[in-house]
Amino acid sequence: MKENIDSKKIGNRKIIIELRFEALPSIIDRKGTLIEAIEKTNPNLFQYWEMNGDGIILRDKEKREEFTILVALSYHRLSFTSWKIDTIESFYANFKKVYEAVQRVLGNINLTRIGCRVISTYPVKAKDYSMLLTNFKEKFPQKFFFENYPCRNVNLKMTYDNGMYQIGLIQEDDAFYEREFQNENTKKHFGFFLDTDNYVTNASKPLTDKELVKEIFTLSLAVEKDIYENLCDL
Repeated sequence: MKENIDSKKIGNRKIIIELRFEALPSIIDRKGTLIEAIEKTNPNLFQYWEMNGDGIILRDKEKREEFTILVALSYHRLSFTSWKIDTIESFYANFKKVYEAVQRVLGNINLTRIGCRVISTYPVKAKDYSMLLTNFKEKFPQKFFFENYPCRNVNLKMTYDNGMYQIGLIQEDDAFYEREFQNENTKKHFGFFLDTDNYVTNASKPLTDKELVKEIFTLSLAVEKDIYENLCDL
């Protein structure tokens, strides 16, 4: 699986694959077995775990501000999140191993929704935030909302069939970092961010094809690349 964007051009990145399925109350009785099954997929990666009322959580580090990968499984949802993406291929391979381990324990899982969210930040060519803001506004053909109101930031959200993307500008002290990248290794830079979430539900077609998860993952990466390539000259 080829990298969609050169990693040197990415400031921070978080990818989340989320699977929703018909409720499986039996998860509550199999928490220990599920933890052991997921741990075996990569003992060095999933060293810390905890149980809660709904299910289990596994991660690579004990402290919240240090961990870079997290698996959360409840009776109707599996999410796989990573703040450290060595390669998109290795990310997906780790997810696939976890999902297959869960399937071996639980048996048949009737998916109702497959989603993939990519949140990332990018440094820019502009020498300061003021120039970045000016350059970003120039991307818009109609500027009446910039001219009539003093503009300090721009945040745009677009919703489309089975997905959305949001783009905006960020500064080094932006609250966006605390909200989306709560990690001590976060690179706080001024630039722009991208948040895209793409999904498919069983309302449109049965989610039985084993390749559907990978297709949605690939779609989110394609949206990320397309938007980045239109903004990389800022």
